[in-house]
Amino acid sequence: MQYVIDDSAIVNVTSHVYSSFCEAFEELKSIKNKIVVDESELAALLGKNFSTPNLEKLRREGTPPISYIQQKEGGRVMYPSLYLYELLHDVVIGNKAEFIVKQINEVSFIDKKASLLTENQVSKILGISSSTLADYRKKGLGARKIKDKFYTKIDIANWILKSSIKIA
Repeated sequence: MQYVIDDSAIVNVTSHVYSSFCEAFEELKSIKNKIVVDESELAALLGKNFSTPNLEKLRREGTPPISYIQQKEGGRVMYPSLYLYELLHDVVIGNKAEFIVKQINEVSFIDKKASLLTENQVSKILGISSSTLADYRKKGLGARKIKDKFYTKIDIANWILKSSIKIA
C-alpha cells in the first residue's frame, strides 16, 4: 500500500524526511548536499541489484525501478532523491516541486531565505560541473536562467520534474 504525502503535509515533514533520509545513509556523505544521485551512489544506497549494468539493462527494457534524468542517449544518468525517497518508503509525494524546493533549502550551503541560486550552487546540488549545466542550457535542455546569472529554486525543481523519465 502506498501513502500519499500531500501539500499540507509537505511543510511539516520535508525537513524531517530529508534529514532522516541522509541519516539513514550516513556512510554515503556525498548525497548530503545534493538533490540527485548518480548510478554509483544509487548502487551504494540500494545494493548490488542496482549496479550500473543492471540499471542500464532495466532502462533498455523500459522497466527502471526509479524515475531518472538522462539528457541524451548514452549520456549521464541522474536519479532525483525525491524518487529514491518514494521508492524506499513506498509513498507518493503530492506536490513534488514544493518537496524539491524544500530539499534545496536543506542543503547546507543554500540560504533558505534567498530565492535565487548561482550556477555554482546549482551545479553542486545536481552533482554536475558548471560547464555541463551551461551545455544543457545552450542545447535547450537546462533550467531557465534569470538575467543570465541566476536560477530560481522553483525553476530547478520544475526542470528536474520535467526532465525526469517517469516509470509506470
